[in-house]
Formats: sequence, C-alpha cells, structure tokens
Amino acid sequence: MNLIAVVLLCTGMLGSDPDIITGSDLRIFLRQQDITQEQLKGVLARNLDRSDAVSIAYKGMCQTMMAQHVFLPTAKLDYFNQGTRTIEEAILLDEKNAELRYIRLLVQLNAPWFLGYNKNVSEDMEVFLKAVESDKISGYWRKKFIADLLMSKNLLPEHKTELEKAMNFNRTRI
Repeated sequence: MNLIAVVLLCTGMLGSDPDIITGSDLRIFLRQQDITQEQLKGVLARNLDRSDAVSIAYKGMCQTMMAQHVFLPTAKLDYFNQGTRTIEEAILLDEKNAELRYIRLLVQLNAPWFLGYNKNVSEDMEVFLKAVESDKISGYWRKKFIADLLMSKNLLPEHKTELEKAMNFNRTRI
C-alpha cells in the first residue's frame, strides 16, 4: 500500500489535477515509514494547492523532514526553519483547524528542544483535543493522529494522559 501511494503521488495520479498536490495526498504519503530524501524532494517539487491550509502545512512538515536527510548543520537548520515558517503560514490561514494543530504539534514534539520550536504545544494540544472530543476529526484519522502524537519523543506526561483518555473516550463511542 505504501509503495502504491508513493508511486501515485510522485506520478501525479492522486487528486483531481495531476499537477497539484493536495493535503489528502500528503496525508497518505506521510503515513508510510522511512520516507527517503528523493521521495521528499519529489513531493516538494510538486505544485501545491495554495488555497488549502492543510496542503500548506503538510508541505511544511515535509520541509522539516528534509532536515533529517542532509549532512550540513546549516542545511538542516535551513530546511527546518523553512518548514516551520510554512506550517505557521498555514495556521494563520485557519487557526481553528485541528489537523493543522496536529501537524505543528507533531513537529514541535519531535524537534530537538534547543531549536526552540515548542512554544505552542499546550495551545495546539488543547485545540486538537477539543476537536477530538467533538468528533471534528474522522474516526480513522483521529486514531492515527493520536497514535502518532503518543509516539512523540518530547511528549509531556500530562499530555500523554490526555491523549490516552481521548483515545479511550473515542473507543467507547465507536
């Protein structure tokens, strides 16, 4: 499944316009394990639906992920900063969007703390959890998003507890 998603994504067969990559395309692409530098370059080279804040935020996430694939510390920092600026741009377009907050949370919770990209963790967690509790995120993605956040390396114990409650809360409602 992952290989199929990458092939379709890189050849432009997902989405209605083959030249434009959407948030849905990127959400599927980022579900795979071990994304390579070449795959990320392919995604970043594609046109983006600039009217879709989710597309913009996922592109920012891909930019931050490129930092893992380059050698020079300055290049790592450049990719990371470019990605975080892109994510912030997306959030300015739709501040209440829980998926955007999830994306920023995931980056913040997995970025090295010395980079200082962790100022919005509590705020983003609050927006995300409210959306989860009010069923604003579909069941499949809700479970995936919570599971991703629970695996984050810098997750605070109180946030872990809240996410586990949200996961269990939604299991009893399904």
